[in-house]
Amino acid sequence: MTNATEKYQGHYSVLKAETVELLAPENTEASFVFIDGTLGEGGHTAAMLQAWPNAIAAVNDADNQMIGRARQKLDVFGKRVSYHLGWFDDFLENYKGERPQVIFLDLGLSMFHFLASARGFSFQDDTPLDMRLSHQGISAQEIVNSWSEKDLAGLFRKYADEKEGYRMACAIVNNRPIHTARQLGDLIYANSKKQYYRIHPATKIFQALRIFVNQELSHLERALPLAFNLLAGSGKLGIISFHSLEDRLVKNYFRDLSKSCHCLPTQMRCTCQGPLGTLVNPRGTAPTQTEIEENPASRSARLRVIQKKEDRHV
Repeated sequence: MTNATEKYQGHYSVLKAETVELLAPENTEASFVFIDGTLGEGGHTAAMLQAWPNAIAAVNDADNQMIGRARQKLDVFGKRVSYHLGWFDDFLENYKGERPQVIFLDLGLSMFHFLASARGFSFQDDTPLDMRLSHQGISAQEIVNSWSEKDLAGLFRKYADEKEGYRMACAIVNNRPIHTARQLGDLIYANSKKQYYRIHPATKIFQALRIFVNQELSHLERALPLAFNLLAGSGKLGIISFHSLEDRLVKNYFRDLSKSCHCLPTQMRCTCQGPLGTLVNPRGTAPTQTEIEENPASRSARLRVIQKKEDRHV
């Protein structure tokens, strides 16, 4: 473990005020259920519970360590919070409680993962190259030490659009075995043409590995219809994304839900009763400059919110 653990001062909840404002139901004093499917350290959930005094939260995270950390912040709310462990799409599919007025997903990782989890999320840490949030499935170390140059380059291209992907794949294969995050980060830096760029050349490679290891896009794609169908009538779904692949999925799905007609092109007359949802913030909401200065990691965040029209399903 590096000294990053000692430097960790807690997680900064991105777009917290905007999330509470845009997801707020018409009557914030009413009794209702909301879901936070990606709990993290509980900052957004705590803010919503404070703003909505009679609301009840069903919270979920894939990482049991995160749930333990969030409890330190949320136990003050007592029985208003119920905790669940697993991937958010599985939680939404198997949820059996009262239908929620609000569903929220923050797709970013907690800074705890980067600075103190010792799972190899940061290329600056001399920790095992793991990257698994749920401690299940294939690790990043297994991928870099067993995949071919072609497969590694394809991974870097698909999930990070990394133009030096093949060069990095060759460097990895020629320098195996690789055991730690810092070892991989240093290797990429030494073989990259982008050493003097503002952003470390390993950033996209680590992003691609993390996305694949945790199947982040697959979970999100599956969760979108599950979340929208689960919402109560007039409920709101809000999602914070941090890279273009996630944001594109959310943007396109929300746009399709808000279309004026959902009938098949072959139909002569519209029978679908119009849009399924209304975009609350059509262009999405980005952090203010003040927030970016306070927390530079928030610069790529984008919050999108859609409100369901009546009780209709996709």
